[in-house]
Amino acid sequence: MKKLLGIVVLGLLWCNVTNAGSMIPLKTYVKNNSEFLDDPITFTYVINRCAANHLYAAAINHKKYPKTAAVFIKSYVTLLTFSINTLVRKLNYTKEDAEEKTKNEADKMFDFYTKDGDESYARTGTYMMNNYIGEDGAYCKGYAQLINELSK
Repeated sequence: MKKLLGIVVLGLLWCNVTNAGSMIPLKTYVKNNSEFLDDPITFTYVINRCAANHLYAAAINHKKYPKTAAVFIKSYVTLLTFSINTLVRKLNYTKEDAEEKTKNEADKMFDFYTKDGDESYARTGTYMMNNYIGEDGAYCKGYAQLINELSK
């Protein structure tokens, strides 16, 4: 009986290592791709990921905090526009192709944030705290502010 209990406990510990999420934290991604500023594809990935994070923040806040959600939506649009313009300028994409690539990429990331946020909410009662989604939001804040300033 003790062996069975030990096996069950070890099995639970092994299966419940951590909720890794669908994506690695953006800070880790950037650290592992330190030359991302020189690579337009990697750079736009980071910007699109920030845009998706801000869209997700708007989605979970729109009913209770509509003004906050509006700020996140504005940031989302600014980030996506910057990403599109980067693809056009640096890689000679047509505007239409850049828009399609950027939107598709951000949509996929938004879906990951939604899935992981819902799982986090079911476990903890919060969508973005103590997980990579909240870490990404904090990390993206600086990029969003910088790009907002550059876009003026």
